Amino acid sequence: MANERRGAELVIQKVDGQQIRGELIAVKKNSLLLLNSEGADVSVDIKDIVTINVIKGSKLLVGAGLGLLIGGSAGALWGLILGSDEPYESEEPGEVVTRKASQKALTIGILFGLIGTIGGGIMGGTAGADETIWIKGKSLQELESVLKKLKSKARFPDYQ
Repeated sequence: MANERRGAELVIQKVDGQQIRGELIAVKKNSLLLLNSEGADVSVDIKDIVTINVIKGSKLLVGAGLGLLIGGSAGALWGLILGSDEPYESEEPGEVVTRKASQKALTIGILFGLIGTIGGGIMGGTAGADETIWIKGKSLQELESVLKKLKSKARFPDYQ
């Protein structure tokens, strides 16, 4: 079963102060079924829950990698377009040297790559932020909406 679907990782804060962490296996009518780290099934009644924290994996590295790739490529392309074999004075008086387009492409590519890495890392880091769902104090209609959303994140979303 290599393609087995994983449920969302949840941290549940109960009314009595207890915290339960585990994989969401199924959403029942009035409870959530979790698989904890010891491999035991834990059923948590909805009326006993204050908050549910849905743990999301960080996308920081993916964002930084994409930023580096896109920024570096765009910068190198821009450097090639801008760069021609233009002359400039060297440190030796009277000596004129030409700056190659490839040097400009490399320089601008590295600069844009760094900028892209930082920007992509920031965007990826915020995209992977955890989600906190408040349960206590919600109306029955709001609870049904939350349970429907959680059902889609369960290992067995069609569990009855």
